[in-house]
Amino acid sequence: MLRALVGGWFSFPEGHATAGDVLAGEVACDWLRQAGFEVDVAMVEPVGSGRDWRTADPANYSHVVFVCGPFQRGELETEFLSRFARCNLIGLDLSMLLPLGTWNPFDFLIERDSDRAAHPDIAFAARAAHHDIGSNFRTARVPSVGICRVEAYEGASVAEADAAIDRLVASGGMVPVNIDTRLDMNSTGLRNAAEVESQLARMDAVVTTRLHGMVLALKNGVPVVAIDPEPGGAKVRRQAEVLQWPVVLAVEAANDNALRSGLDYCLSEPARGRAQASRAHAAGLLDRMRGEFLSALTDPALLEAARRRREEPFVSIVITCYNQARYLGDAIRSALAQTHARREVIVIDDGSTDDTAGVAARYPAVNYVRQPNSGLSAARNSGIRESRGEFLIFLDADDRLLPNALRAGLDCFLIRPECAFVSGHYRMMLEDGTPQPDFERWPPESDAYRTLLQRNYVGMHATVMYRRAAFEAVGGFNSGLPTCEDYEMYLRIARGHPVHSHGQVVAEYRRHDAAMSMDPTRMLNGALSAFAGQRQFIEGKPDYLKAQQSGIRSMRRYAPQPLLKQIAANVKALRLATALRMSPALFRFLPAWLRALWLEAELRIRAANLRRA
Repeated sequence: MLRALVGGWFSFPEGHATAGDVLAGEVACDWLRQAGFEVDVAMVEPVGSGRDWRTADPANYSHVVFVCGPFQRGELETEFLSRFARCNLIGLDLSMLLPLGTWNPFDFLIERDSDRAAHPDIAFAARAAHHDIGSNFRTARVPSVGICRVEAYEGASVAEADAAIDRLVASGGMVPVNIDTRLDMNSTGLRNAAEVESQLARMDAVVTTRLHGMVLALKNGVPVVAIDPEPGGAKVRRQAEVLQWPVVLAVEAANDNALRSGLDYCLSEPARGRAQASRAHAAGLLDRMRGEFLSALTDPALLEAARRRREEPFVSIVITCYNQARYLGDAIRSALAQTHARREVIVIDDGSTDDTAGVAARYPAVNYVRQPNSGLSAARNSGIRESRGEFLIFLDADDRLLPNALRAGLDCFLIRPECAFVSGHYRMMLEDGTPQPDFERWPPESDAYRTLLQRNYVGMHATVMYRRAAFEAVGGFNSGLPTCEDYEMYLRIARGHPVHSHGQVVAEYRRHDAAMSMDPTRMLNGALSAFAGQRQFIEGKPDYLKAQQSGIRSMRRYAPQPLLKQIAANVKALRLATALRMSPALFRFLPAWLRALWLEAELRIRAANLRRA
């Protein structure tokens, strides 16, 4: 089945879609249909009607094409790519804002511009009526000059460029016609791409800071004074070079003389001839670009090789076990059932006295390693040494992974390769393995370290996939902590490296009487020790001090909750002896609770003193 979904900035309500984006999308659809594809377009109102990509089933599409505009590792791009990570991902006519050697999420890319190459914007190839201006109109005393401005965006000196255009308009000698290429909220009353292009085509010249203002003007043979609003020049300058159009100014060079000189040239006959030559030059380049695009999309070997490259990473699943033989088989089977085949499973037996070795021996594909009882941190560090994977997941022997766990983590790393670890979500299961309903969790803020100081948003260690290089950068797990060594690792990594949460449910946490979470004193003391290691990094930073104060308060309140729930469950099941046996742990929790309360007060005072200072 050859079926493509075409997306772009017109696919997002907040995407700032322009007429050029829509026309580029039309070109991509035309090319795809010529190659025999069925095509759906992901488009939102008020730009137009189409499929909602957030509800579209990725399994319905062999190819997903993202067309036109700037492209980087933003939230919208990440969400779109993550949803269609299992399709053939195609990038067309994009300004790639990051070096391709650092980040290229596509199986095939023909960029508008990047650090590797530049091509004509494909809006040149859109079907639209050309408007030839008659000689009488061209000789009118006052020319009509289209003014097409880009909205402010980060990294651009838009206000300075607008001020230069305002001075040019104020100097007279023209009828300025404001033309807005945006369609989601058009300030000049234009309702669709055809109206925008028709307006530009009727101008004697155009002055613009928007790339598509330049492209659509030249497409219709209209000379244009192009101002690149980014200091030094970026996508507008690069596109002008591709089109062999000479009148392009970086914002810092857009002084009054340069703009007037450029406009005077654009109102001349030689300029109109040069604009038509740029149009013809772009048409030739786009014809070759179209052939390359269609050839790649219809070459199964090329795309299959690209897909294999995406799915090649080797992942190590390290299962740590101490006297949990009764659950270990469940954990091993979940690791072996992963949809990502390139993985190894390592069981680290931390000196168990039960049948851990016998259970592991039932699974020939598992690498079994036994060591003297040294604690959970030491067992995990042994797993790091014994493993070979580029990525690692640590699974406790009484928990389970869902089949998509590895694939979800790797897909996230594909989109966010700068991250040291990525994490997902989990659900609870009863002691007999019966899954419980999913529950909502709040995602982290943009500052993941600050969020982790406030709360352990990860929750379950098995939801985390680490890049091996992270351990090379920060060291192994802290064997001096009684518990929460995973929490301390998250904090240690996040304070110096990017991390990300993809939010997919990838693991199941088993609730039972012997779980570590049933000892609230141990859990709270472990968390307080993890927080103590952050002191030098948050000192003098009121926001971080306040975040840690909130984190201690949350742990103080959360630590006894699993035990209380388990006691209540035992009472409900009339296992009264078990409930009574567990209850003294609540009284042993009191000193740790008081210690946490005192630390909260100390942090509150330190933060207040800093603010007063």
